[in-house]
Formats: sequence, structure tokens, C-alpha cells
Amino acid sequence: MGMRGINATPKRISKRRRAPTLSQQHPWDAPGLSRAERVIRFINSLPCTQGPLAGTTLKLRPWQTKFIKAVYRCDKHGKRAVRTAVLSVGRKNGKTQLAAALCLCALSGPEAEPRGECYSVACTRFQAGRVFAEMVAIITRTPWLSQRINIIRFRKELEDMENGSTFAVLAADVAPVHGLSPSFVCYDELAQVPNRALYDALGTALGGRAQPLMLVISTQAARDEAPMSELIDYGLRIQRGEIQDPGFHLTLYTAPPEANPWKLATWKLANPAR
Repeated sequence: MGMRGINATPKRISKRRRAPTLSQQHPWDAPGLSRAERVIRFINSLPCTQGPLAGTTLKLRPWQTKFIKAVYRCDKHGKRAVRTAVLSVGRKNGKTQLAAALCLCALSGPEAEPRGECYSVACTRFQAGRVFAEMVAIITRTPWLSQRINIIRFRKELEDMENGSTFAVLAADVAPVHGLSPSFVCYDELAQVPNRALYDALGTALGGRAQPLMLVISTQAARDEAPMSELIDYGLRIQRGEIQDPGFHLTLYTAPPEANPWKLATWKLANPAR
């Protein structure tokens, strides 16, 4: 059986590559764009795969664009300053779709690097597989991605046949992380994880890359001592000026405890997509 399984379309990778013509260039290849603008253009070129807007092109909302600009901003040397980015929003605000798009950006888009290692992590393998499923849906509907990415469904893995980068799903309950050298990690729903053992292990593994990124997209945790709560508290201390850490970014959408839960304005504080 071939690597891609029965009845899979063979990948044809030319041994001699030619420079792309203007008509073949991607929207994020335009000159003069910032790093964040390239990421935004990449995501806005992808298809929407489900819901009422299925069949159209993704369009980042203003709050998502603001988050990406904060995460992918560069320092005076042209390097991305942020190494850990935390986005906390309520349920049903498009977290999985955004996570999938950013994973693809790191795998095959403008943030890709030669032989990069990208991972989607969650409390269980089933939950982490939701990001993989969304990525596959996008890939199969995007011809240039479909031509270069090898989909290994039974292992929930992807391989970019051009740059050698890989994507895999990890679960907090079974994930072996020794020997990994991640360039990009997306931790989905860290709020559901009982301890930060896997988070810390992946964080130290990021040290093998020049510009790695740990992205946490989650709702808030129910316990103050939970790993997600600790990250939010750390980010708030940075925002208050108590700690200086340019490598950490927090975007938090929440309502204060004293807010009226029956008012629409309160709901919108924690649900920017509403």
C-alpha cells in the first residue's frame, strides 16, 4: 500500500522547479506586505468549508485580524517577537477554524519553514483531531494545497511534499513528546487539561527552532489553579506592567463577574463573533 492509501491521487512533484509567474503567485507574495499582512492574506484566500457560508472564501473578522497583527508583529530586526500567544474566547466563536488556518499557514503558507514540525494538541486525540479534520477539508478544496500535501488520515498526519514540513495530532493523555522539535504548536482547549505537563514539555522542545510559536486557543478554565488560568493571569500581569515579557501575548474576551449575564452586551464581551 502506498503512503497515502488506497485510491489516493498520486502527488507529482517536479524535480526541477521554475520560479512562479505573476499569475501563479499567491496574494501574500505581493511586495511590501508585513509578516502579519501575509498571514492575513493567506487565511483570507482559504475556502469556508461548513456552515451557512460554505463554498465562499474565508473572511477574518476585525477581532481575529487584530489578534493576528499582535501575534505576528516583528521587532526592529524583522523577527517575530511573540513566542507564546493565548486567545481566550467563549464557545462557538470559530476557534477551530482559526486554529486550522494558522496550522496550514505554518505548514505550507507564508509562515512555513523547511522541514518544520507542526502539531495540534488537545486533551484527547478526538478533540485534537477536529483541527486535523478542518485542515483536510480546506486542503481538499484548495487545488494548490491538494497538489503538495500528503494526507495520512489513519494517523492524522500531513506532509508537505515540497518543503518537507509535517503536521501531526497529539493528545495530552497519550502523547509522546520526547525527540520532537516543534516549529508551531496549536494547543486547543487548554482549559480542559488537568495539568500542564505536556504544555511545558512542548514549550521546552520549541527551543530547537529559531522562531517557534506556541498558540493556545481556549475558553477559560473553571479553576483558578488550572494551566489556562495561570496563562491568563500571567498575561494580565504583563498588560498591567508588572512583568516585562515581549514574547508573550494575551487576547482575552471575558465579562467581569459583576456584569449582568442576561444582557446582550455582557454576552458580547466574551463572544466577539456574536
